[in-house]
Amino acid sequence: GVSSALAQLPPAPAGVEVTTIHGIEFSTIGNPGNAAFNSSEFEGRPNYRFNDIMQNRGTVNAEYRISRTEITASQWIDFATAIDPYWEGGRNDVRYTGQWTYHDGERYVTDPGREDDPVWRVSWLAAAAFCNWMTNDRRPGPDAFRTGAYDLRGINLANPAAGTPAISQNVNAAFRLPSFDEWNKATFFNPNRDGPGQPGWQRFSLPDDRPPVPGFVEEGGETYVAAVGFPVNRPRPVAAYTGIQTPWGLFDTSGGVFEYTDEFLGIDDLFGVPYYRVLGTDYGWGAGFLAIDEQPGFSSSTRDIANQLRGNSGVRLVWIIPSPNSAVACALGFIAVFNRKRPHEV
Repeated sequence: GVSSALAQLPPAPAGVEVTTIHGIEFSTIGNPGNAAFNSSEFEGRPNYRFNDIMQNRGTVNAEYRISRTEITASQWIDFATAIDPYWEGGRNDVRYTGQWTYHDGERYVTDPGREDDPVWRVSWLAAAAFCNWMTNDRRPGPDAFRTGAYDLRGINLANPAAGTPAISQNVNAAFRLPSFDEWNKATFFNPNRDGPGQPGWQRFSLPDDRPPVPGFVEEGGETYVAAVGFPVNRPRPVAAYTGIQTPWGLFDTSGGVFEYTDEFLGIDDLFGVPYYRVLGTDYGWGAGFLAIDEQPGFSSSTRDIANQLRGNSGVRLVWIIPSPNSAVACALGFIAVFNRKRPHEV
């Protein structure tokens, strides 16, 4: 389902290539082999809170694509419908339908007016199954959800058993969740920070490297996050702040919802299942400093997310650009098959 709003996203900044597949717009993130983040570059600057998790991180050695918006409730409908026969939980389990989608007895529908809201409160396992389904070209059948980007074979997606190991990942799959470095580069690395073709890291996600102003868009706000006197009760539609993009053309890295990555953090010591890093600043937190990660007081919710007991995050996709070597290998494989003689040929 592609809404009229998503079909009319504002153009990305000049020089950023945008590609659309299955109604999802992706920005191509260039500058492969970019310099890692170094906090010493920002010492003494105002309005900056350094997150030491980011130190010497952020280098990505290949071009990649990342969705310009978080996946929306309307875009999630087809997935919820397709996986319905194979989901081990209830039909209206929010961990796979998301907050705004439900089964009305005949089909999956989205609450009116929330079609463009980010899909929210889905589990990490549901997000991983979504990536598998996309990698398998959205085909039907149970195998489409179990392998591809993540090996989910033998795992109860609704209630993973204690002792479930870290999920095996295929980094070359067509679609997957962003890595820590990919998410941060697409948000805080500016290919033209110091002038055309002069890249560098920023403190904030806006191209002019200043804190976004919290508030409603109709009142001049630049991000939908908590602030004094600013009522916050749910996420806003994606790209509602039409003029506020990262240097690579991404929306809502500040003020949307927390987003999953595929960076494994460990095995939860209470429930015994793996958990993964979440990034971003959601609608209830502050306005988008560099590499905000697991907000103060958020660790318990992070564990709930990891254990699939309660999801508080959304989904942004990475779409891999095949390397030249893999393209050559595919071409050679095609030639070999094409030139193979049929049994009756001589």
